[in-house]
Amino acid sequence: MRLIRMIVCAGTVCLASSVAAATEPNIGDMVRLADTPPMRHLISGVSSGLKGAAIELTARNQPVLYCMTDGVVLDVDAQTVLIKNYVNLHPEVRKQDLGMIGWVMLQALIEAFPCK
Repeated sequence: MRLIRMIVCAGTVCLASSVAAATEPNIGDMVRLADTPPMRHLISGVSSGLKGAAIELTARNQPVLYCMTDGVVLDVDAQTVLIKNYVNLHPEVRKQDLGMIGWVMLQALIEAFPCK
């Protein structure tokens, strides 16, 4: 969790210069800037962490939270589309602090790839 927290903080620093000084960066800001290199790195890093967690759950014979279809590969472009689509379908998450990006990405994966 510490590594993910540092990645989020790094992304927050990158984003902070792009939003008003009095406003904390949020998920809506991330979506607006999702195609910029800093946000693409943040999205990719969060996705890698969630993939690692899924691999660890599988190795421990514990249930996974989402079930990717065999052969599906989510590159950073697909990850960006996934999180943008989720936020567009659930606009209430736009106001969430940017630190919640891991939770938002996880919810997007659960919704896009439900386990049967």
